[in-house]
Amino acid sequence: MYRMQFKFAVSLGASCSVAYQIRRYFGQETAFPFDWLITPFASLIQLIENDLQSFVEPAHLAPYQNYFSLLNTNHLVLHHHDVPRENGRIVPDWAAHVEQVRDKYEFLGQRWREMMTDPEPVLFVRHQGRAHLTNPGAESIPVLKANGLSNLIKEKRQGRPFQIIFASAIDPEDTRPLTSEAFRFDDVRYTDQEEWPDPSDWWRGASADWTRVFKVVAGSVNQGRQILNERT
Repeated sequence: MYRMQFKFAVSLGASCSVAYQIRRYFGQETAFPFDWLITPFASLIQLIENDLQSFVEPAHLAPYQNYFSLLNTNHLVLHHHDVPRENGRIVPDWAAHVEQVRDKYEFLGQRWREMMTDPEPVLFVRHQGRAHLTNPGAESIPVLKANGLSNLIKEKRQGRPFQIIFASAIDPEDTRPLTSEAFRFDDVRYTDQEEWPDPSDWWRGASADWTRVFKVVAGSVNQGRQILNERT
């Protein structure tokens, strides 16, 4: 476990593996809104722009793909773990739990807003994973959109220090420069099947890849510089 120099490491999705790997490496247990969601990039931007206000409204929750998950129809994110599941599906009485889901994200939304005004350094982490709701493959973004996210966070943080990791998130053919807050890694796998032979564990991600990423970022910040693209 690494003692981080950031007050918080905050998952920006796209899936659960980021939160799992933050907890594994840093030992941080503080939860944030995107930890256990499946969040496409456009949805992430929309929610941050709105400061996560009115994130969950019960009328905008509905079963997705034959009860495989719970869809937030307003923001197009999947609340995959926010209601009980049975046999790989959300339970038939999922609607009985939506008030609790709303309350949970009201609490986490307030924590997010407090974090954004905290003067201590924050590390944000985005891994694309398999976030596109209609495409089973990874959803890469151009550098322009990555910089848009960095600048949006900079605006919301109002000069308070932060760094952001883009892990296998950016189109590998797009080599334009990133903002000064950003680190880019193009080789963080969705999973490691040798580490996780049981397919039900694949969501946890590739721990060796994430350890390398976090070590590089920590070393770069400690030395007062940044490595924007690490290929090993």
